[in-house]
Amino acid sequence: MKTKFLNKKFTCFYPIYILKRWKNERQADRANFLSEKQSQKVMERLAADMLFGYNGPQNVKAAVSLYKLLAEEGSHKSQTALGFLSSYGIGVEYNQAKAVVYYTFASVGGNLISQMIMGYRYWLGINVPKNCEAALTNYKEVAKFVANKLEKNEDIPVERVKLMERPENLSINEEFLDWDLHQYFRFLAERGNTRIQKAFYYFLKAANAGNAYGMAFVGKMYLKGSTVVTQSNITALKFFTMAADKNSTLNHQGLLIFQNYTEAFRYFQKAAEKGYDNAQFQLGVMYYGGLGVRRDFKLAFKYFYLAFENGHLLAVYYLAQMYAEGTGVFKSCQIAVEVIVDFRIVWFWGFSYI
Repeated sequence: MKTKFLNKKFTCFYPIYILKRWKNERQADRANFLSEKQSQKVMERLAADMLFGYNGPQNVKAAVSLYKLLAEEGSHKSQTALGFLSSYGIGVEYNQAKAVVYYTFASVGGNLISQMIMGYRYWLGINVPKNCEAALTNYKEVAKFVANKLEKNEDIPVERVKLMERPENLSINEEFLDWDLHQYFRFLAERGNTRIQKAFYYFLKAANAGNAYGMAFVGKMYLKGSTVVTQSNITALKFFTMAADKNSTLNHQGLLIFQNYTEAFRYFQKAAEKGYDNAQFQLGVMYYGGLGVRRDFKLAFKYFYLAFENGHLLAVYYLAQMYAEGTGVFKSCQIAVEVIVDFRIVWFWGFSYI
């Protein structure tokens, strides 16, 4: 569709003109017109605008007509929209059977909203036979999508200390370094600022006074190397080890790296014993995959469950998987679904990313 055509002024006759134009172009050059994904996205957006009255007058009838044309072309968003409209009788006849058909096609097409809706319907038996396995199949697809998003974004499951926030229970040795100043030079060091020499001076001063954060950042600076600090893995590991022995929560905050699985396991175990959910989760992953330790699904389940109780989102996904497959625990479709639904991982994170 030409840009000039899309940029025309939106009037009350515009939706009808679009439908007629689109039908003609589709018949004349069907393969070329909808072969590009962008064309479909533009039309989906236009249908939504007409349905809700965005960027112009509301025209539900035209929106429904456009959604139907798009649905025929395999648009799962349009199928989901028609399922919603049919289930409430908006712009179309109230028909739950049609709604289920639309949602089902959209779900098979990979639409996350329809998968959540069908998962919920199968779980409670709403206009479909109650079927735990079917509910789990739909929920698992959404949970998998959410888990992948969480795994790619390290900031989500990890707690962070806010800039200028002073930690509680600072020791006497840590008090000498003003926390605001510490945060400021930490920022400079991570950004590679020209004042890195000054940052290194204060971090080293903090490290020599027994400050775990100072030790961690001196180690980090040795690991990366710069014009001020000569790169040295040995020196970096020395400071990392000192920092971890001083404060194992640094593992939880993602400040340390490990040379091997044995080192990682030791540090994660220290943090896990203090109740840090991310460390518990990492131990679960190590036991689940046999990373540096003998594979043990029961221990994996134990640590995933501990992390789950402490609110770790990814642990929920792994627990649901284990219950669904009967790995390290008795197989239970019902518990697998309940773990996902009750914790709201699918509903909260799923809608955030769709």
